[in-house]
Amino acid sequence: MSLLDVIGDFATAASYTVTRTTNGGYGSTGRLVAGVPSTFTIVAVVRPTTARQIQLLPEGYHGVETKAVYTTTAIIAITAGNQPDSISIDGEDWKAVSAKKVDAFDGYFYYVAIVSRVVVSS
Repeated sequence: MSLLDVIGDFATAASYTVTRTTNGGYGSTGRLVAGVPSTFTIVAVVRPTTARQIQLLPEGYHGVETKAVYTTTAIIAITAGNQPDSISIDGEDWKAVSAKKVDAFDGYFYYVAIVSRVVVSS
């Protein structure tokens, strides 16, 4: 049984939709041009974050609701100069605040992304 099979067997939904937005830039007139969003689906296992994962979050994210997403697809987290990926979980948007590649064994690897709920104030 490969690692791909394990993530597929324990997947918490058929698939999740990820929205990735490219970084914007400046046009010839000097005005900011927004990045272009694209969407794709991933197979993933979504679990509550552990206390250790919460301790390792960047400043400002310790008090927000978070989840851990395990997948074989690379996820882009919030960093300087990057737009984070947004994952739709149960109809709500969650943004990736931390992501890392984990080397498992025999050349297999997976990604762990910590996502936080996107709160839209009205």
